[in-house]
Amino acid sequence: MVLFSLMRADSAHIFSGRNAGTTQVERACKAILRTIWVRDMQPGERLPPLRRLAATLGMSNNALMPALDRLAEEGALERRLRSGVFVLNPNAYTGSLWRIAILENIRDMHAACPFESLLVAYIQYELTQAGCLPRIYFHHRQTGRIAEDYPDCVADAKKGTLDGAISLGEFDPKGWDDVAPGMPLSVFFWRPRNSAVIDMDAMRDEAGKTLRARGCRQVARLQKGNATQDFLLQTEDEAPLSVSLDRSSTELDSDFFLRGGRALAKRVLRLPAHRRPDGFIVFDDYIGAGFTQHIRDAGEYRPRVAVLTHVQNPLVFSIPVLRFEVDILALAQAGVAVFMERLRNPALPPRVERIAPRLAPD
Repeated sequence: MVLFSLMRADSAHIFSGRNAGTTQVERACKAILRTIWVRDMQPGERLPPLRRLAATLGMSNNALMPALDRLAEEGALERRLRSGVFVLNPNAYTGSLWRIAILENIRDMHAACPFESLLVAYIQYELTQAGCLPRIYFHHRQTGRIAEDYPDCVADAKKGTLDGAISLGEFDPKGWDDVAPGMPLSVFFWRPRNSAVIDMDAMRDEAGKTLRARGCRQVARLQKGNATQDFLLQTEDEAPLSVSLDRSSTELDSDFFLRGGRALAKRVLRLPAHRRPDGFIVFDDYIGAGFTQHIRDAGEYRPRVAVLTHVQNPLVFSIPVLRFEVDILALAQAGVAVFMERLRNPALPPRVERIAPRLAPD
């Protein structure tokens, strides 16, 4: 009775979100596995008797019996004659069990880049290896509101045909909680949670060390800004310089960031020569491309520039740059691993894994 009462206390975590699936057996398999993960049951521990387990999970004996058989066949459980069902290795079940949405972020089709294409492909592969059935959903609009941007995904979530979602798009995660309360969501870039992200702080520190090792005395940072400032130039010992640009509703992100890079270069060139940084860290390919283009055309001023090439388009930088690249496969693997932890055990707290960019060979 003690085990039964403990499992009842954890049932809110076990069933936060629906167990999607086309058959009762699939849903029962997920419910049993989540019971094991949420309870942190170890190999050798015994599951409750069938009737007690069925009552706890709110399922019939007829649904649970074939699910227990399937999990035993896969090596997740062990059935012992006259003793019951015991945990063996719940991670051994790698069949296609979990249905996962991937929310794509290709809103600038002219700038569709190898980075995101590869990231989506790697995420799909890693999900498949973890026993998931991934499905990609594309933008209908770009408003930042999940219900308007991804109506197909929202409809499927409400029908109970999804177990979780991984987002590469930009929307407020709180909107997902309204659509699918308790269903695990991984966000890779915008307001990240339950995922992996590019470690910008590590990039800043490593790029700064590299630039100083190559003779730079004053290093500044160029980056996208916030709600009131489109782009920022941050020096080491002064207040940041901001640049804001008018933008039409049809202008592509790539064009806007190129203009931002050129505008930042103009701000730098307006500084007295002795105050111009001789090293720059740039956190976006397009900003870096626009910045180096204007610097090249403006005269003899030639600072060293380190660029995070996270878009990894075949962009042409107009002056030599140090390229910092992130391992896309490592990013996908880390993000899917964090997501699967939360998918299997919704009681776990959110966390984010950080992947540091590395200096690419010259």
